[in-house]
Parts: sequence; structure tokens; C-alpha cells
Amino acid sequence: MYSSFMDYRTRNKLGFEPVKGMLSEIDTINSKKELVKHLGIARLHGIETFFGLDVEEDAKDSSVYALCAWQGGIGLPDRDYYLAKEFAGIRDKYIKYICGMFDLYGHLDGKSADFATAVFTLEKELAHASKPNSELTDPVKNYNLMKSSELERRYRNIGFGKLCANIGAKHVDSIVIGQPEFFDCVDKLIAQSSLSEIKAYLQWCILNGFSGSLGKDPDDRRFDFYGKSVIGNKKMKPKWKRAVGFVQSAAGEALGEIYAANYLSKRDIEKAKLLVEDIRHSLMDRIKALDWMGDKTKSRAIEKLEAMRAYVGRPKRFREYARLETDSKTLADNLINVCRFELDRDVGRIGKKVDREEWKMDVYEVNAIYDPSNNSITIPAGILKPPFFDANADDAVNYAGIGSIIGHEITHGFDSSGSKFDKEGNMVEWWSKRDRKMFEMRCKEIERVYGSMYVLPGLKLNGKLTETENIADLGGIRIAYDALQRSIRRNGGNRIIDGFTQEQIFFISYAQLWRGKNREGLKRMYALADTHSPQEIRGLIPVVTHPSFRNAFAGLSRIGTIKQPHKEISIW
Repeated sequence: MYSSFMDYRTRNKLGFEPVKGMLSEIDTINSKKELVKHLGIARLHGIETFFGLDVEEDAKDSSVYALCAWQGGIGLPDRDYYLAKEFAGIRDKYIKYICGMFDLYGHLDGKSADFATAVFTLEKELAHASKPNSELTDPVKNYNLMKSSELERRYRNIGFGKLCANIGAKHVDSIVIGQPEFFDCVDKLIAQSSLSEIKAYLQWCILNGFSGSLGKDPDDRRFDFYGKSVIGNKKMKPKWKRAVGFVQSAAGEALGEIYAANYLSKRDIEKAKLLVEDIRHSLMDRIKALDWMGDKTKSRAIEKLEAMRAYVGRPKRFREYARLETDSKTLADNLINVCRFELDRDVGRIGKKVDREEWKMDVYEVNAIYDPSNNSITIPAGILKPPFFDANADDAVNYAGIGSIIGHEITHGFDSSGSKFDKEGNMVEWWSKRDRKMFEMRCKEIERVYGSMYVLPGLKLNGKLTETENIADLGGIRIAYDALQRSIRRNGGNRIIDGFTQEQIFFISYAQLWRGKNREGLKRMYALADTHSPQEIRGLIPVVTHPSFRNAFAGLSRIGTIKQPHKEISIW
């Protein structure tokens, strides 16, 4: 796979040949009834058209896998890029990018500009019908299980039954529809748009989806638009880095098995697991001490916390890739085979029991996750490295680093989204009405504080969009700090290291986690679509709102005056 990405000579020689078959088939469409077949073919090749289609745990019955459909189908990063005045220049460049790619492909008899206009017009309608990202964070409002008969009646032009059959999911009798009104729009668009407009859109989805896997010219054009115009990057990453990225996305667990064998020690796993349990007990103590939550809800919260699974370091078993066919020369074919391999696996699991031991991230990722449907946290080997973790470092460093990350993920089980899932991972209300109301009042205050922060001059952070992650950041640092205090007491009291107390080192180490640098274009994109606050805000607000921060540095003249911090806003 790596070799096929690096082999530009073969990629340039093949040009658009790897996708000509798919594009030519779209040319042969003579009626809208034939469209469903091609929606299925595109999905078999990993291309989304009009909407996303994936297999996930059923949120209301987390023991089985379900087929889920979600809003999508647009080529710009977010719906606001089609609608907001500030992105007018990006829209113009996007239309030119579409036109240029069609020109590069050829075979359109000089109609590239017409094709580009048709594509953009259709995508803009999809953007209008899409929910803002801040409305996608509520799992209850974005879960709508529909039977096949209902789907066929409501969405006659989409033809979900035939689409499912075309991707091998013939046995599906229901689908979780994320945003029904969006699919109403898709159904109407298919009915009202001309056949030539829809064909142009389908061909664009394929051209754009494969542009990074063809020759140098389409690859460069893609970077010129998405990399330079949208994000603001000056130059493309080295080819070898992008090749590694392709291998990661295509066969991540195979690569992860090698990583774990070389860079993960038994000692790291054992120490990290001890930290998990320490952090878990810290949150348990906090829940018991809450003055706004009733005893019944507290009891259920503790039950959920006790039942929460923790996966640390590496999975018990790695996936097998023996059935995945690859070739060192044909990158696009490798990509198609990977997509088909993944889809066949997913479709084969619909309605079957969920594999509770399967990981949803790769071992080498510098990241961690909470999975509400599994009520589990995953702490992979990749984040068990400095600055997040060092088995030889002082507790103050590790509790601030991996400790706050563990606390962050555990807190996700009790944020405004995760709190709507019970200890088994099923979406069900387990709070009393009074306690839920008290919780939501505290969420509003967090939304207000973060919503007052600026990402760029004139651009405020979306406090609602980032609410769940902000709750987790605030909870993570509180829980980790409490755990450090217990560690200090266990080890005979506070120690001075390089002139700093362990509490001071904790806050300094926490801030150092969030060092980062992004270009303005990427900051704007993240402000619209990312549920996380920018790094500088993640390193600031949880610290200055912590009740022990000011006292920790009191009297330390060389630091300077510590201003009065924001009032306490953490829920947990």
C-alpha cells in the first residue's frame, strides 16, 4: 500500500483510468430509477453521495449493530461555507476547482462550467437542509429508527430498499435515520433536479473522492483548494508522510500491531491502569459529595461509573487482513479494495451481537475516546508517551497529563450527551427530572463562559457546539487534581521539584499539553465543525477556573500577579 502511494510514475501513467469505468457507467444512466444502483456502486467504492451510510451500535439497543444514515453529500467542510458571507471567496474557488477537475478529466465537450454550476447548486441545497453541527450533539434528537416500509413510503426517490440490496444488506428491515428532514430534502432534490444535473453531481463525488489517489495533477489541484485556499497551508506534506497516512487509514490495526510490539511496555500498561482506577475513584467521591444531585441519580451514576470498561495500551486481539487484496502499483485499486473490504465486514454485522472488545481507534494514535454505546474508555499506546505520560516522571506530571485525559474521557460518560446513555450503553433517561434540570442549568453556564471566548478577531467560540468537550475538560482536570492530592498524602506529603510544588507542576504540565499551532483557515473550519475548543482555550479555562489554581501560586513572586480567575463552572 505504501509503495502504491509513492509510485507517482504509475499513477501519472494511469491518469483517470482507475475511475473511468465508474464515470462511464454514470454516463449511461437513462432514468432516475437507475440512480439507486449507482448510489450503491459509489458506496461500495467508499464514496458518499447525498448522505452517509454506516454500521454502528444501535443507540437504543447497544448489544446489536444497526445500519445508520446521516446527513452529508457536500464537498465543502461545513454547511456554513455555502451560506455565510465570509466564505464567498471560498465558494468561488470551489466552483473553479470543480470546473478545473472536470477539465482535467476531459470527455465533457466543453461543458465543465455547466457541470460545476450544477454540482454547486445541488450541494448548496443539501447544505440548506443540513442541521448545524451544534444540533448534531444531541443523540436523542438524532436517532430515528424507521422500518423499511416507512422508508419506502417517505423516501420514494431514494429507494433505500434497492440501495441496501446493492451494497449487500438485503436482510435489513430498519435503518436509523439521523435527520429525517434532511432526507426529505434529498428525496425532493432527486425528484426535481434534471437527470443531467444529478449525473454531474455523482461524477463529481467520484472525481473528488479519488483525486488524492490518482496522478500528480489531480492530487495537486485538490491540495491547492483544500490545503491552500480552505486551510491556508503553504505546501503539501512530504509524500512519504501522506503515504503513511494512507496505510494508517487503510489497515490501521495491522500497523498498530507492529507499533505495540515495538513501543509499548507491560510496565506502561500496568501504571496507566492504576491511574484509571485512581481517577475513577476520584469521580466517585465527587459524585457522592454533590449537593445538587439526588440520591437516586447518584446511585445510578456510581453504578454506571463502576460498570465503565477501560481499554489500555492495545486490544486483546488485532484484526486479520488476509482477505484484503493489495498491489504495489495501483493505489486507486488498493483504495477501492479497502473500502469494499470494510463495507462487506460492516454489512455482515448488521443485526448481530456487538463485539465489546473491538477498538474504535488505532493503537498508535495520540488520542483517547469514550464510547457511550459501550460505556468504555480507550487509552491507546500512542498517548502513553511524553508529554502525556512517562512511567519515570513524578506523579504531578502524569496526573496532569494522562490523568486529566483519563478524567476527560470518563467525564464524557456524564456530559450532556453521554449522560443520556445508561451503564449498558443504551440511550435511556436514568436521571430524575429535577436532577436533569439542575444539570442543564450548569451546562448553560459553561456554554456562556466558553461562548464569550474569541477564536479569532470577530469570531467567537460556539459554546453549544463545544459543550460536551468543555464539560469533559473541566471535569478531567478536577478529577485528576483530586487524585494527585490522594497520591501526595499516600507518599508522605508535598515535595519540591526544581523549586515548584507538585500542585504548581500539575498546572504547568496541564497547560503544556495544549501547545499547538494552526493556520487561520483551519481555525475557522474548526470553529464551525469541531466539538473541541482551540488548544489555547483548553489550556486556559480549566486552569483559571480551578478553585486551587490561585492558591497554588500564591506568594511565588517570579510568576507575577495571578489575576482573579473566572468563577467555578465545572459540573463534576
